[in-house]
Amino acid sequence: LVLSTVVLAAASTCRFTMGKGARNKEPRVLVIYGSESGTTRRNITRIVAKWEEQGATFKSTVMKGNEAMQKYVTLDGIAKEYDVVLVTTCSYGAGEPPANITMLFEELMNNADTLGCEPLKGMQHAVLGLGSSFYETFQNCPRMHDKFLEECGSRRLAMRGELDDNHPELLKQGDQPECKRWADDVFAALQNLPSADTPPVCTWDKPQGRITDSMSPYSTIPNSKSDRLFPYVFCAYAGAMALAYAMGNHMEVLPPWMMWV
Repeated sequence: LVLSTVVLAAASTCRFTMGKGARNKEPRVLVIYGSESGTTRRNITRIVAKWEEQGATFKSTVMKGNEAMQKYVTLDGIAKEYDVVLVTTCSYGAGEPPANITMLFEELMNNADTLGCEPLKGMQHAVLGLGSSFYETFQNCPRMHDKFLEECGSRRLAMRGELDDNHPELLKQGDQPECKRWADDVFAALQNLPSADTPPVCTWDKPQGRITDSMSPYSTIPNSKSDRLFPYVFCAYAGAMALAYAMGNHMEVLPPWMMWV
């Protein structure tokens, strides 16, 4: 009786839906972005437009991560509608996801934490990361998305691209050779999409697998759906006024002479 209860509980939280993958003549591709300043959105929009100019035989739908979760509710809902999910994002603040992709990130993380739960089984994915190597948390969020997508059952169809705003040749991220490499690799894979049962092209830690623990300098608060902790910073002003900052919020620091403007 106990065993039956456990099995039923697992089934209620994780439903398995096989993506159609290569069985579709025109793969259905969901392109998800997370962006704070708009750079990530503009970059992926240009890439998708170029694919269309090159005669793409697949159909792409572009939307924000939160928008996708609001529309499809669960990863299982995404798997029912698409064969491939492409994610492009950066790390923000202390390494957390941009505000407009947090819902997808948390859904991936929660499912990756559940043993035997693979709601994206039968799907395929690729990740393009943006950021600046000036920061210690460079590529944290893209790397975690790539890792969690695989742990949720998806097959990696191209090695993750990692773009750097602190490029040694001062190239814009969209003009960097790595951006072209990723776009070309993904386009070639989508034009002739292999079976989702094919081994992934590489492991998640390629080209790099370093994920910085940026939470240690801060106190932490738990996520209601996970045992993972998130940064929480408490700031005091002049010993009398207090501010609280939580992940996803924005904080602006002004000099005293601007406080009353």
